[in-house]
Amino acid sequence: MEERQHRLLGLLAAEADYQPLQYFAEHLRVSERTIRSDIVALNLLSKGRYAIESKRGIGVKLLNQAQLLEQREVEVKANMSVEQRRFAILADILVWNQRVSINQLAEKYHVGRSSIQNDLKWLRETFPTIQIKSGKAGTEFSGSGTDLMEALMVFNTYVVSHQLSVEGQALNFKQQKQLLNDYYDEAVVNACYDAVLALVQKDANLLAEYNAYNIFNAVLALVSCRYLGLGLADKELLVSAEETPSGHPIAESLLKQISEQVTLTYGISDSQLLAKYLISNRLVTLETPDIILTIVDQIIEKLNLVFDVQPAAEPVFDEQVHKHVTLMVFRLQNEIAYRNPFVQDIKDKWSLGFNMIWLVLKEFEEVLKITFSEHEIGFLVVYYQPYIDVSDASRILVICQHGVAATQLISNKLRNNLPSTVSISSTSSLEVTDQLLAQYDFIVSTVQFETQSPKVIYVASLIDDHFLTDIRFKMTQPTVDSELFLESLSSLKQVLQPNFIFLNKRFKNKADLLTFARYALTSSGCVSDAYMDSVQKRELQGSTELSGGVAIPHGNPVEVKQSVVFMTTLDEAIEWHKGPVRLVFLICIAQRDERLLKGIMSDIYSLVQHNGAIDFILTSQDKHKLFQTLGAKILPENN
Repeated sequence: MEERQHRLLGLLAAEADYQPLQYFAEHLRVSERTIRSDIVALNLLSKGRYAIESKRGIGVKLLNQAQLLEQREVEVKANMSVEQRRFAILADILVWNQRVSINQLAEKYHVGRSSIQNDLKWLRETFPTIQIKSGKAGTEFSGSGTDLMEALMVFNTYVVSHQLSVEGQALNFKQQKQLLNDYYDEAVVNACYDAVLALVQKDANLLAEYNAYNIFNAVLALVSCRYLGLGLADKELLVSAEETPSGHPIAESLLKQISEQVTLTYGISDSQLLAKYLISNRLVTLETPDIILTIVDQIIEKLNLVFDVQPAAEPVFDEQVHKHVTLMVFRLQNEIAYRNPFVQDIKDKWSLGFNMIWLVLKEFEEVLKITFSEHEIGFLVVYYQPYIDVSDASRILVICQHGVAATQLISNKLRNNLPSTVSISSTSSLEVTDQLLAQYDFIVSTVQFETQSPKVIYVASLIDDHFLTDIRFKMTQPTVDSELFLESLSSLKQVLQPNFIFLNKRFKNKADLLTFARYALTSSGCVSDAYMDSVQKRELQGSTELSGGVAIPHGNPVEVKQSVVFMTTLDEAIEWHKGPVRLVFLICIAQRDERLLKGIMSDIYSLVQHNGAIDFILTSQDKHKLFQTLGAKILPENN
C-alpha cells in the first residue's frame, strides 16, 4: 500500500458519512481520477476487512467488517424466498426462543405486514404439533422445555427434508450439519457434530447415516435448549436412578464433551433423555423386558406367516427384523419420533406391503399401549417388500450363449436382488426346447427367440439396476384377458360371498358407505362394532386409497369373527382421501386366517394393475354372474 493510499484510508475512516471524491482529492492534492484508482486498489487489498462503497452523485464511504456483515445480512433477507423467510422466522421463535411481533418481522425481513401474517398462518398449519401462541405482546413458543426440544427436532428434520425435495438427492451427515448452521449458533452446531461423530466412529457397530443424523438432531435440540438456559426436567423425565436407561454414562460423556467447547450446564434428566435416543438409534444396547421380547416374537411370527418368510432359511433377515421391531416398540413406548424421509414414496410404490404390515401390527397396539406410525411401518416395509414383489412360485430360467461365466454372472445378479423364494436355473442356448421353456414362469435370455411371449425377458450380458426394476415389474403383471384373469383370483374368491357384494350403489360420501357396511357386516355377525370403529380410526391415520379408483379400508383383525371381504361398486365416484373411488373392498380377515392375507391383498392389487378387470367389475349388473366369473360356487343367500 502506497503512502498516499494509506492517508486516504485514514481520511475515509474519519468520516461517518459519504463524501464526494473532490473532498479527498483536495485534501491529498491529487486528481479525482487518482482517488478513484486508489479506491479500486484499496478494495483489492482489503481481504474482507473493510470495503469502500461508492454511490453515484453522493460520494464514497468506508464500511468496516461489522457494517459489511450487517449489509450482507440485509441483502440476504431482502432476497430471501418465501420459504427461506418462513424457516428463518420459525428459527427466531424456536432456536432463539424469541417473542416476535408482526411489525418487527416485517421490518427485519423487508416485507409487508400481510406477508408476515401469511407466514405465521403457514407455520401454524404446517407444524400443528408445535405450540406457537400469538397475542397482543407478539408471537412466541408456549410449551415446556421438553416440548421445545421436540419442536426443534421437527424443525431440523423439516429443513433437511425440504432440501432433499429441492435437490432431489439425500444429504450426507456433514451436509445436514452445514445446512443447520444457517439457523443455530455455529459453535453449538459444530460442538454437537464433533461429539456425535467421534462417538459414532468409536462404536464398533457401523450405523447408517440416518441413525447418526437422528442422534445429532436430538443432541443439537437438547443442547440448544440448555444453551438458552431452558430446563428439560419436567414430569416426563423425573425417573428414579433404578429406571435410568442403559447407556446413561455414554450420554453423560457426550454432554460433557460438548460442554468443554461451549458454555453448557446439564443435569441427570438430560442424560437420561439423551440415552433413550442413543438406544433407539442402535448406539447403545437395549435391555428389553422378557414380556416385550415375547410380544416382539409374536409380531415377527405373524409377519413371517403373512409374507411367507421361512426364518430357518433366512437367519440373518430374522435377526435384523427382530432388532428393528424391538427398537421400534421402544421408540413408540417412549414417544420418540423416528421419521422416515421416504415414507410417502414407500406408501405410493409399495402400498401392498405397507397395508399388509399395518393390518398385522394393528392387533398388537392395545397390549403394547402404542399406536404404530406410518413412519415406523415404512421402515418395516423395506424388510418385507422383496417377499411380495415376485410370486413365490416364480421359476426363472437364464439362457446365455456367452459361456458358463456370463451365465453365472446373470444368475448371481438375479439371486442377489430377488427373494430367496424365487428359483433360478440356467442353461446354454443349445439345450433350449419348447418343452423346457414351458416349465418356467419367466425366461431371462441374451438369445433372441421367435416367440413374442411376455414370459421371455431379453437382457444384455451385463444387467443393470434398470433391468432389475423392469423384471420385477413384468413378473407382477397379469398377462391374460379380463375374464380369465378374474377366474385366477383364487385367494380373494375364498372370502367373497354374494350377500356381501353390492353393485352400482350410491353414497353421498365415505362415511355413508362405511355406515352401510357396518350394518351389513355387524348384523351378519362377521365383525363387531369395535371392528368398524377400528376401520374408521385407520382412515384417520392414513389413506387406504389405491390407484385406479379403488379403496381397501381395513381394521383390527382381533375384532373379526368370520373372514369376509365386503365389495361394492358405485354408480358415482365418491371422494376418499386424495381422489375419487368407485370400487371398494372392505377387508375383514380374522386372526386364524391371517395366512390368507398375502394372497387376498395380492389379488386385489393385481386387479388394480389390470384396467380391463376393473372395468369388467364396474360394468357388471348381476352379482351372481360376477361371483361365478370369480371362479367360485354361489352360496345360498338369505336375501
